Amino acid sequence: MTLAHAISPFDAAHDPLILRSACASDFAAIRNMHRTTFAEHMEREENFSGQSLFIETFINDLRCNEGMRSGIMSNSRSAILVVQMGDKTVGHLAYRCDKLPWQPPTCYIADISIEQPFRRIGLGHSLLREVEAREPGTRRFWAGIWPGNRASHALFEGQGYEIRPNRSTPNLIARKFVRTPAR
Repeated sequence: MTLAHAISPFDAAHDPLILRSACASDFAAIRNMHRTTFAEHMEREENFSGQSLFIETFINDLRCNEGMRSGIMSNSRSAILVVQMGDKTVGHLAYRCDKLPWQPPTCYIADISIEQPFRRIGLGHSLLREVEAREPGTRRFWAGIWPGNRASHALFEGQGYEIRPNRSTPNLIARKFVRTPAR
């Protein structure tokens, strides 16, 4: 999917931005973006704590053969979407969808990072819309947000998510309930 609508500052000077599923050649760029974003949070957020390399869980899931999964986890699927400009990955979103018998289908957005020069031009919104479009039948979308991360607050609220306290961690929860799942 080409994101021409989101790139007005870059139209004349750069290749179009393309949104697609991640592949093995993206993993180094995804790790670097994740580390950079984590370092930014460490610098500006008081009492920030987190796992700087939790993105590895998603990268490892993508490397696994789906046929090797069994039991309850066979109802879960991890994915990473990337935004690419030319041969460079400039953003990503990692998520996991669970379709378990005891709850409505749920998608957890675990990480979203956009390289600095490409922020605030609509790429995060495009990634969130793409997750919702790729997961028809999903009723609940969730994301953890650090309380001081105003950019994430604005991103998720702009996509119709409600921001609420999390009772079990210092993070906030962005959540969106879809009454009639997309088909």
